Amino acid sequence: MILKNCKYIITQNKDRKILDDFDILIKGNRIKKISKATLKEDFSENEEVIDCSEKIILPGLTNAHSHVAMTIFRGFYDDHELFDWLGKINPIEDKLTFEMVSVGAEVGIMEMLSRGIVAFIDTYYFPQATLEVSQNYGIRLVSGRVLVADLKKRMEENDALIKKQNGLYKVIADAYAIYANSIDNFKLIRDYAKKRNLRINIHAAETRQEVFNCYKENGKYVIEYLDSLNLLNNAVLAHCGWVTKSEISILKNRNAVIVHNPASNMKLATGAFFPYSVCKSLDVPIALGTDGAASNNSLNLFDEMKLMALLNKNNHWDASVINAQEVLDSSTINGANATGFDNGSIEEGKLADLIAIDANTIELQPLTKENLVSNLVYAYNSPVDFTIIDGRVVFKKEFLEEWKWKTKRLSQKIRRFFKKNL
Repeated sequence: MILKNCKYIITQNKDRKILDDFDILIKGNRIKKISKATLKEDFSENEEVIDCSEKIILPGLTNAHSHVAMTIFRGFYDDHELFDWLGKINPIEDKLTFEMVSVGAEVGIMEMLSRGIVAFIDTYYFPQATLEVSQNYGIRLVSGRVLVADLKKRMEENDALIKKQNGLYKVIADAYAIYANSIDNFKLIRDYAKKRNLRINIHAAETRQEVFNCYKENGKYVIEYLDSLNLLNNAVLAHCGWVTKSEISILKNRNAVIVHNPASNMKLATGAFFPYSVCKSLDVPIALGTDGAASNNSLNLFDEMKLMALLNKNNHWDASVINAQEVLDSSTINGANATGFDNGSIEEGKLADLIAIDANTIELQPLTKENLVSNLVYAYNSPVDFTIIDGRVVFKKEFLEEWKWKTKRLSQKIRRFFKKNL
């Protein structure tokens, strides 16, 4: 496959170069060559050639924290406090089936692919259901069985998922949250993750109440507590809105990745002051996540990028504390850091996970090479033209009409589920 005459290529390489009028040659699932003009000897006569003379090409985005099947709950019991909201959601979640999680996951994956998301880290019931849907659509997934309650059974289920790992799927040790497990359980999870060579994924310091309870019970803040149990090496931690500077230093020393979820945190009014400036000063990688569609209500990382920038500018009373390039890094390079997939930038040898955006999109105008990244972060809000994952086109705008009918049929199943279970 050749992406020919790309108007702009946002490489996200170490120099953050933006190329204009270059070709990208894809062989198999990798980027083979990036050049001014692809030579005939580099490709066969039947090579697929895509005219990108009016396209912006950038690395596919990573949604580093999601509960993708929660599209089922989009718009359900909005505008309530977190624990009141959970009190309404949880009893219905207890009635979810494998089929309903598949339905919710399919709606969410179609939404993400149409918005340029090529990989996601997911935490939810019936991970096998989400895995099967993700494989059908060709999107990359990192997930695992949530390790709570009957750990022996949950670990056996996670081991079954490990056997299904492939180029598009990785397994994690999902410890969920500090309020979901005892110290003894966390030690078992730690040892299990080490034995299986799995990264630990956990919600951490999301609310003030969580931090208060942790300190009251353990004499330590959340990150300190997790570190005392040796759970943080290369871990992925969602939220981290209520953390101290010394805790961020711990995360730096443990090579951990924080996943920022601005829309969800604001919508649920967790009151968190995300410590962006401290993370930046200590060079702690920050990935970006949407959280679930129940608490967001979108799975659109372009929306999330804009909110990330605006929230942190506002919180710090400083418009320069974060810039558009740093935000794009969070959804690409740092997202790849969180998943472990060899994508997140457009470079020779990297996985061919790319997205294309129409350079003539109305909200991007006037468009120049100089304002390109800024306009994408602060203005872009349309479906992408196409999404390539592992060297395959898995979404094109032409799919949208068919996908609208698909989601309509899936939504009917969701409505029947609520009618039965509310």
